[in-house]
Amino acid sequence: MRRRTKRRLLVGSVATVVAAVAVGAAVILATAQASPPPPVSDTVASYYSNQPTAVAATAPVFAPVPAGSSVLIMGDSYVQGYGADDMKTQGYAYMLGQSYGWNVTVDAVGRTGFWSGGGVDRTDKNTYKERVDRLGAAGTVTPSLVVFQGSQNDYPATSIELGTKIRETVASVKQYWPDAQIVIIGPAAPMPNGASLKNVNQVAYLAAADVGAFFINPLGDGWMTTENSPGYAFTDGWHVNTAGHAYLASKIKETLDAFAAAS
Repeated sequence: MRRRTKRRLLVGSVATVVAAVAVGAAVILATAQASPPPPVSDTVASYYSNQPTAVAATAPVFAPVPAGSSVLIMGDSYVQGYGADDMKTQGYAYMLGQSYGWNVTVDAVGRTGFWSGGGVDRTDKNTYKERVDRLGAAGTVTPSLVVFQGSQNDYPATSIELGTKIRETVASVKQYWPDAQIVIIGPAAPMPNGASLKNVNQVAYLAAADVGAFFINPLGDGWMTTENSPGYAFTDGWHVNTAGHAYLASKIKETLDAFAAAS
């Protein structure tokens, strides 16, 4: 299988997805406890079976995003900067924007995702699509790049539910900002907790290929390891600390630069 450096547009079978079953203890986030992430459903194969090859054949070219560009970074508590000493200056989203000189709009709500609307029961009206729709209708931003942190808060969703929500969210982005490039960042939790998010990561990976978005794969590329996680993990073990935010910003920048160089 041929891949461009660091570019995660899937070609071929989804057999590895059907085999990727999240394992481990129950996921415990902040003040809520839930069951472990569900295994990938067998129906994922039929849902995505013809998508990856078609998308790879028409894969978009990633254009460098120059300084001064309007960029929207949407996500959860990671994008908020949770765990950093100063969330507004040391959160990875803010550091990433500063490193490129972008005009960044950070839209972050804790406990949200493509599927999760936030709140204790995840039904607040703050899914990524709902927030994209609100921003698009308001006309306050016209981003040339949209980045989604996507999203360990979606672990209760079934594979089909999550894949569908990603497709719908990207469709809204294309409706409001048809010229915007789209990047989805998979879960980036420290180990050992990050290993329980393989299902979310794999579905996001497939869905990104399905819609022609670029996918950054911290879990698949081994950004967080058992060796380095103690230095990057916040006290709860699920978020990253100040050093972890700086590390994520540098790795995301490295990957975006690789996308541009490979295009």
